[in-house]
Amino acid sequence: MKHSYQPGVKPYLNTKSLSPENQETPIQFLHGEIVHSKLFFRRNHFSYPHFTSSFYFLPIEGLVHTPKTFSLQEIYSLPSKTIKVVLECSGDKRELFQPKVFGEQWEKGAISQGIWKGVSLRTLLKSTGLLTTAKEIVFEGYDYGERPDSSQIFSFARSLPIEKALEPETIIAYEYNDHPIPFKHGFPLRLIVPGWYAMASVKWIKKITVIDKDFTGPFQAVDYVYYPNKENDHGKFPVTTIHVNSTIQYPLNRQLLPTGIYQIKGIAWT
Repeated sequence: MKHSYQPGVKPYLNTKSLSPENQETPIQFLHGEIVHSKLFFRRNHFSYPHFTSSFYFLPIEGLVHTPKTFSLQEIYSLPSKTIKVVLECSGDKRELFQPKVFGEQWEKGAISQGIWKGVSLRTLLKSTGLLTTAKEIVFEGYDYGERPDSSQIFSFARSLPIEKALEPETIIAYEYNDHPIPFKHGFPLRLIVPGWYAMASVKWIKKITVIDKDFTGPFQAVDYVYYPNKENDHGKFPVTTIHVNSTIQYPLNRQLLPTGIYQIKGIAWT
């Protein structure tokens, strides 16, 4: 496994906010395909959750033939899948937008890549069965709090269409880079949705619910939505798949260099 440390350099996360904690990966120091967990970008909407992992269970309910609650031991015992995945915040590079737009002002570091291990979501759903009316699957995390646009308390929750949920590489992950997922990245279980922006990969999964309609939670129907019309919500549609993107790692922005020949280095992804 080729990690992304540069020898002799002590990189650190670039803090965007501390409450909630949002920190960027120092991509200018990364060399290799695998980002160490300590340098993986952090994106939170609320404070970190509190729960007792020793009594952790994952229920699957809703429009299923047999509702079931899985223990961690059961999930660990199921056939595993290991995937290398790019996770990118959909607001990556927002700080560079002109004119400015609402949201966390990310620079270039709201992106990381690593190796996740877990069980395919469809393996769990085979144990419960899906009713023919099932349309979406909702994932609710343990993190919750007030939103800036409301005094109500919301959990962070998102849904996937059945087709995406049943893809073999959509997994419920419990390891990152051969170690248990760090708490700040979703321990003990995190959804990983390859190819979609990272908001879909819900952390600290509390429960999974199968529904027969479009999920309308605020992190699905208000945030992470494209609004093509500035005047109204007409034609809005959800953010899903990652677009082609790239960034220059070296030279640094506004770095002064003496006259000479230099190799421009960077990364690209899709």
